[in-house]
Amino acid sequence: MIGSGNKHFEVYTPEDNSTREIAFLETILNQRISFFLLFFCLVVAGAVFIKSKIFFLLILFLGFVISWVLSLTIFVTVSKLTKIDKNIFARIVRWLIGYFLPFFCSLLITAAFAVGSFGIFDSYLSLDVGKVPAVKEGIKKIEKALTPKDTASRKNNPNFKDVEQVIKEGAESEAADLNLKQGASAVPQQKNTPKAKPNPNFKSIESLLNEKKKR
Repeated sequence: MIGSGNKHFEVYTPEDNSTREIAFLETILNQRISFFLLFFCLVVAGAVFIKSKIFFLLILFLGFVISWVLSLTIFVTVSKLTKIDKNIFARIVRWLIGYFLPFFCSLLITAAFAVGSFGIFDSYLSLDVGKVPAVKEGIKKIEKALTPKDTASRKNNPNFKDVEQVIKEGAESEAADLNLKQGASAVPQQKNTPKAKPNPNFKSIESLLNEKKKR
């Protein structure tokens, strides 16, 4: 530190600059590796607990792409640290953590995605397309669209009857039943009506002819 009056200036040697840069890069490296391991655990957990083949392959595909991107960022950080820090022990540790670990995890996700795409995990997984909400609603709409038959084919069927025809036949049958009931109730009333008394002045034609013959 150099002082001139009230001003103070800090002077850093090249060794101090390299130390600060190493500390800064190590902090970034630790953060990236922690995030990578957390992401890897989430991908593995999602692939293990999901039984649907569609979601299984989707999770592995996203994990395959993102894991390699994160691995490349870790590789770049490790290469910068290796150029600055010449410590052999630190280089070995960084090689294991910064190169081998991300490469192995990314390769594992890639292999799982490739194996699942070829159908090797089909005995463990099930392609439940009908259980997907969007696909389930689409299947219901298709079934509703296909179930109604053409009206022309129905009319050509001899057993087919329109709603109006069925209602008309039902009304006619009810009216016929009502007329039969009224007729049955009216017949006994006609039998019970008293007969008309014979007229004493009425004579038949035969009786008149017999009277003329007698005369």
